[in-house]
Amino acid sequence: MDTTRTLRVSRVTRVTGVGRAGPRRAALALATGVLALAVGTAPAVAAPRWTALPPEAPDSVLYDVSSADGATWAVGMSYGKESLFAPYAVRWDGTSWVTPPQPLAAARLDGVAVRAADDVWAVGADDVPEDENGALIQHWDGTAWEVVDLGMSLGASSRLNAIDVTPGGDLWAIGVRVEAGVEQPLALTLRAGQDQWEEVDMTGAGDVGFASDVLALAPDDVYVFGAGVAHFDGSGWKQQQLPGSVSGVLLDGATARARDDVWAVGHAWDETLGRHPVALHFDGAAWEAVPVLREPGQLFDIAFDATGTPVAVGETRDPQVEPEGNYVLTLAANGAFEHVEHVAGGGTLFDVERDGEGRLWAVGSTSAWDDMTPFAARRQ
Repeated sequence: MDTTRTLRVSRVTRVTGVGRAGPRRAALALATGVLALAVGTAPAVAAPRWTALPPEAPDSVLYDVSSADGATWAVGMSYGKESLFAPYAVRWDGTSWVTPPQPLAAARLDGVAVRAADDVWAVGADDVPEDENGALIQHWDGTAWEVVDLGMSLGASSRLNAIDVTPGGDLWAIGVRVEAGVEQPLALTLRAGQDQWEEVDMTGAGDVGFASDVLALAPDDVYVFGAGVAHFDGSGWKQQQLPGSVSGVLLDGATARARDDVWAVGHAWDETLGRHPVALHFDGAAWEAVPVLREPGQLFDIAFDATGTPVAVGETRDPQVEPEGNYVLTLAANGAFEHVEHVAGGGTLFDVERDGEGRLWAVGSTSAWDDMTPFAARRQ
């Protein structure tokens, strides 16, 4: 495991990340007006202003953010008083971050999805070795967080990394479990109107490895991302064929405007640059690599801004690329991602999402070299 992501348990990652219900539904709703914004036809790139809005919580980090129904939530973890990790979830009340009490003292939250202001779901892992399940799901009912009884045994080594919701309200959570010493992808779903989570057999998903993000467009159109891409068509999984130019890629974040307009970001490795950014686009027929800068950096998530332009966030450990470590790439008119934005005060940016007013929210930490001071910023 790379030490740059030890606390995130490799995000490789999510899973907010896209992460992610509200912004994804909003992105799909905009499809009619912005489908013309395909690779090579994006508007000219400006350098919008980001406003830092960090929570006041030392020894914490935010991994995912989601916004819908006028509610914006971000989740992550803090150093616990009685354990290594303590769950951390904050809600934006319009002027500041509010931190409701958590039901567990020993856990971490890696993904959040807002289905409604009084219907918020978070996933992660507990930090109690003797528990039957490591995988954790929590629910906010508008008043308090509570731990959800999964009603199944997933193993103490299981964990959930990301969660998403379809426009119809189906929830999908993905993560990993260890079987015979090998990490295997794990998928759970909660159908709209139901109250019992179900495990979805991932036979056919191929070599996804550490499943870091999920993109749920419809009950028969779900993607899981990690060391590869797997697609669920309602009856089974199929491994996706990726372009050969991105061999060895690890994908951490994804978003979509429609079934034939899906975007994913992550990183690959080479001996010269180390980790360098990767972006992919699916047009309904095939995945293709989108041009990105050849420089040290990695991308953790991607979202569309109010104009429909894809914006990806991550980190770089090269101070010549970005002294503070935050890394933002924006699709330019030439069809390539360019590094033209800076988020003052931000370090590693783990997730980015668009709210109902078209504003982008990014969360992470204040330094790419110190993961334990939370950071959040909003772009108009």
